[in-house]
Amino acid sequence: LSAALSRGCVHRDVKPANLLLHSSGVWKLCDFGTARLVPEGATHPVTQVIGTSPYMSAAALRGQQNHAADLYALGVTVHEALCGRLLHPRPPEMSEVDYARAVIETPPTISPALPRRWQTTVAALIGLHGPLDAPTLAAWFRATRGHGEPPTPPGGGPGLRRTLATEVASAAPAVAPAAVAEHAPPPPPPAPARRMFVPAPPEPAPGAPPPPPPPPGGPAAPGQPAAARPAVGGAMAPGGTPLWARALQAIDPSRVLRRRAVALAIDLVVVAVLIVLWYFGSIYATYTRIDAATLPAEVPPCQAVGEYWDCWVSPNDDVYISRNLNPVKGLFVVGPALLVLVVLQGRTGYTPGKFVRNLRVVGIDRRPPGMRRALVRTALWAVDGFPWFVPLLGLLVAGKRRDRRRIGDLVAKTWVIDRKPPPGV
Repeated sequence: LSAALSRGCVHRDVKPANLLLHSSGVWKLCDFGTARLVPEGATHPVTQVIGTSPYMSAAALRGQQNHAADLYALGVTVHEALCGRLLHPRPPEMSEVDYARAVIETPPTISPALPRRWQTTVAALIGLHGPLDAPTLAAWFRATRGHGEPPTPPGGGPGLRRTLATEVASAAPAVAPAAVAEHAPPPPPPAPARRMFVPAPPEPAPGAPPPPPPPPGGPAAPGQPAAARPAVGGAMAPGGTPLWARALQAIDPSRVLRRRAVALAIDLVVVAVLIVLWYFGSIYATYTRIDAATLPAEVPPCQAVGEYWDCWVSPNDDVYISRNLNPVKGLFVVGPALLVLVVLQGRTGYTPGKFVRNLRVVGIDRRPPGMRRALVRTALWAVDGFPWFVPLLGLLVAGKRRDRRRIGDLVAKTWVIDRKPPPGV
């Protein structure tokens, strides 16, 4: 969209139906049949409103279709993709005219259940932070991923909140001032003055040793700034966060890789438990019960049964013998791993660890990957796991990619997504 708007091409109908997902995972904007060439800062004069009303701003519904209208439509699309709800929900019984009037007269409502960075991103797209062009917003989002405030618009123009309140007051003078003020952002309440009392330390007893100094990194003394305390446990970043935590946050801001690492650890534990149960269960199955009454009484039972690998006499004088205590151990390692990581993952998209960590493996059609793809992505752990005491290669590849896919996912054409969205999203 930034590439189109930077060339003066206004799409005029940005919505989910006009977005296509390429097999490489890249989104494409299509259907430029209603597009017009409009210079930046200008408005295309129309005699008929073009577009889809739930994705049109108040200005676009009045016929002022410009660059800001396309950005607003993209903001509505992103909001709907994240939480399944429009910025102006439309009841089924509401007519097109009444809905357009509601969009013009009421400000958009961003879902509070969205993560903070997505609330900021949607607010910047729909103009709550002022008029910003598409290249500026695209550069800001590439650099911050929505973490941080958007850039200040040139000239510090009014945001959509103030513009909407002004339009409502001018377009509908019969509306009471209280109704307009209801949609304006409330002023921040003044911070109440607080008086803090610090109790004096108790007097030491006569002859008692002086109290020990406070430990490093402990509470600051009265009047001592918190920044003057020495750091404990490694270097500290300016915000008080350890540098290793800030580095981990930079590599994995959405915590996807950490969740996948925990899921893998859970899967390995489950596979190990299955291997132990399967192995000892197979050994138990090799034992045969022999009635002691059928054996000669003058010979010990275990000598009377002939050749055996193991012999055990129960308290009830029953004799159990095993003629083979050396099963093929490789089957007990491969079997549970194939069951959990290939069959279960291929048919359902889940493994025990991914189910616990709210993750799922899917193909590009968001369906379970199938056993062939599951086998490929599991076998390629031999590459992702290099140097094998820690999966460093897979971590580096996934950390560099926006979709957090390791080499096994890239070859098998699979994605790891949320099993179900968080509450309210």
